[in-house]
Amino acid sequence: MNGPKVPFLEDYEVSPTRGFIQDEDPLQQLPEYFSPWEEVCERLPEMWKDETTRHWIEQLPLLDHNKLTSAREWWRANLVLVLMSHSYVWCEGETNPKKVLPKSLAIPLVGVSEHLGMPPILTHYCYAIYNWRVIDISRPLTLDNIKPINTFTGTPSEDGFITVAVQVEMEFGKSVTSLIASQKAVLSDDCQLLRKELFSVQQMISRLTNALLKIHDVCKPRDFYCFIRVFLNGWQSTSALPEGLIYEGVSSTPRQYPGGSAAESTVFQVLDAFLGIRHHSPSRTSFLKLMRKHMPPKHNEFITAVENGPSVRHYVENSKDQRLHEQYNACVTALQEYRNAHLSIVTKYIIIQANKDPENPNRRLANKGTGGSDLVKFLQRVRDETKESKLPSTS
Repeated sequence: MNGPKVPFLEDYEVSPTRGFIQDEDPLQQLPEYFSPWEEVCERLPEMWKDETTRHWIEQLPLLDHNKLTSAREWWRANLVLVLMSHSYVWCEGETNPKKVLPKSLAIPLVGVSEHLGMPPILTHYCYAIYNWRVIDISRPLTLDNIKPINTFTGTPSEDGFITVAVQVEMEFGKSVTSLIASQKAVLSDDCQLLRKELFSVQQMISRLTNALLKIHDVCKPRDFYCFIRVFLNGWQSTSALPEGLIYEGVSSTPRQYPGGSAAESTVFQVLDAFLGIRHHSPSRTSFLKLMRKHMPPKHNEFITAVENGPSVRHYVENSKDQRLHEQYNACVTALQEYRNAHLSIVTKYIIIQANKDPENPNRRLANKGTGGSDLVKFLQRVRDETKESKLPSTS
């Protein structure tokens, strides 16, 4: 049958209960052959504190990444290699970054990343979505019952930063089926069902905001700004590594990649696609499309499938049902409120902290996101474009 098609979650490795978090929990340790990686990764916080990170990483042997077997092993290897690589480059801050990644990291990192269809750098998916474990399996998956498997600093604030990101993703997963049900309602011209599912989406977005705001309870702004943020930085659009990073044994030409960014979360790009929210500036559109390349390929494809599926916005625009218009706009308002909350957090955790300590060498990061975007202006415009997407009243 011609016309827009509703995507099937299973075709895109999307869980009907966890969303972009896989149904099987992340692997916590690689097989014995890879123990040199695991041992160094486990000790990264200790090495960072006693300033021996680079010494120990330079002792690593070159292991054969092709000995990895299952998907869980490949993703675990991706996390371990990325954490070691960013620790090696940034452990002394922006003032003394390493310009060459040793081949013992560079060769397997590039190989593993190519296998997974990801760039060879830290991403939201590996750092957060594939970096958690359950504390007590008899209890629900709540913020206080999950913990990162590995971190850069070992600080409670970094633990909190990661677990909040995981919780946001999990809240989305609880209602991801409502996106599919909404598009099915459009196809079947079922206005009442669409209102019901949009209400579910609105509630889900509100839960995302509530989950995000818990960052204030579990992550100290000073810790994030002074200790954590630099490790998330990439090697593109940064004055510390203007030419990029050389991956030894892979290429003698420096490569440039943006660092980890919230824009890499599939959740918010798929919500924009679902609600038909457009970001008009070529630079913003280009940046958001670049961030899709930092998502697992199937998740990137899911955004496209939702974009190309039955248009909820078009259906509501052409409906004379005032309650449907109001419910659609309530979803847009909820997403606008999430972006307001995100903007306020960025201001508190980055901009205000930078102004408190103008001598901090990491201050140069303040106006740029770790993904390379002009941070505050970018977030303000994305928020404003969300608000501008509300539909006029039918009356």
